Amino acid sequence: MKNHVAAVFASALVLAAPAFAQDDTEVELQLPQKTAPGAAGDASGARKAITPEARKAAIKAEEERKKAEAAAKKKAEEEEKARLAAEAEAKRQADAEAKAKADAAEKERQAAERLKKAEDEKKRLAEEAVKQKAEEKRLAEEKKKLDEAEKKRLAEEEKKQAAEQKKLAEEKRQADELAKRQAAVAEREAAIAQQRAELEAKKKALEEAKAKLEADKASRAADAKTAAEAAQQEAAGNAAKAADEKKLKAMEKELALQKAKQEAEEKRIAKETEARRVAEEKRAAAQQAKADAEAKKAAAEEAKRAAAEEKRLAAEEKKRSEAVAKMSAEAKRLDAEAKRVEEEARKLAGEPVRKPLKPGEVPPAPAPARVAEAAKPVATLRPATTRDEAMADPRFVSGEVTEVAQLKVAELASGYPYYGIDSNGCSTTGKTYVTGTLLKAFDTMPAGTRVVLRLDQPGQAKAGAQLAFNGLKRAGKGKDGTFVYCGKGAATPVR
Repeated sequence: MKNHVAAVFASALVLAAPAFAQDDTEVELQLPQKTAPGAAGDASGARKAITPEARKAAIKAEEERKKAEAAAKKKAEEEEKARLAAEAEAKRQADAEAKAKADAAEKERQAAERLKKAEDEKKRLAEEAVKQKAEEKRLAEEKKKLDEAEKKRLAEEEKKQAAEQKKLAEEKRQADELAKRQAAVAEREAAIAQQRAELEAKKKALEEAKAKLEADKASRAADAKTAAEAAQQEAAGNAAKAADEKKLKAMEKELALQKAKQEAEEKRIAKETEARRVAEEKRAAAQQAKADAEAKKAAAEEAKRAAAEEKRLAAEEKKRSEAVAKMSAEAKRLDAEAKRVEEEARKLAGEPVRKPLKPGEVPPAPAPARVAEAAKPVATLRPATTRDEAMADPRFVSGEVTEVAQLKVAELASGYPYYGIDSNGCSTTGKTYVTGTLLKAFDTMPAGTRVVLRLDQPGQAKAGAQLAFNGLKRAGKGKDGTFVYCGKGAATPVR
């Protein structure tokens, strides 16, 4: 019977062994053994057997002990983990603070370095502008010298032309005097011809009287007295005829002498005229050849100077375009750099970073200290003491502005000095210049910027009026940096 009970307990332990195979602590169960007779415990001399209840209680106590040990171990592990996490968080925060301080110091150093570079770049650009201005001044002086030399050459040419005209006038006067003398000779010839005709008439009358006397002599031959009278009359007629013939011969001799003198004078005048004509032709040919050579030389020099000037202007234009592009890019870079530095400074100062608003978002209210500052207009006027400085402005190009210029008129004037844009398309009739300040942004310029409008007709423009102008074109830029636009003058009141 005892052996049977022992076998049953052994089977139970074998069946229960897999449930405790994973435990670290083994439960020692004492199997009923045979006890020596007379041993303590049982009245029959054997050890008392373990009951299922005792076994369950022992297993439960062991499980409770394991649970307590596991809970204590887990709690210790959690406490250790929490301590390590706290130490790691403290170290991370310390590292983050140190890194933030180092980053801030590095950013401040980089910002200071960028600002220094920007200042150095601005200084370099200013020095380049000074050099460019000196070069422009030198070129202007050279141009002035060339213009003075050209003026002097033209004055000498005008002086030579005046002397030549004076000489031609003197020659014309001499020719007029010769024509007058020839006319006087012609008048004398006409008078001599008239006198010759009169002598011929008198000679004919004498011959007729002689014939009449002959007839009278034949008819009155018998009358002596009549004959004597006829002889006397004939003698008187012969004497008168001889006197007339003598006078006629003297007149013919004088006429021959005058004719010889006239022919000699005509030959002399013709010879002198021919000599003067030949000399004048030679002189004119020499002068024309000289003028042609000088003109050819001047044209060659002018072409050479124009080519050199065109080449110089092309080089200057290229240099100016490169400088403008470089200055524009540099200005954009400096603006971007300034904005970035401002953002970094704002971040370092703890100010909120600006970000684009999404649709439906309300912009945050600006800080009270910055409201007045934000309301101030941005200064964009850059003075232009020379045309090249005016051309450095990116807006200094011809073209029509599609925006509407809302302007508060300050004053009206009949003139305003400025550097004009080539081929700006402005009318030549506009004589009214309207000065005012922009009420809103226009042509990349913010509100508050001063501009000048050159209008064909002032229309509604008057001091204090707020008007909107459209169809404006860029006309040029003033020396103080004020930009000038032109238009017809049509405007509407700003409401």
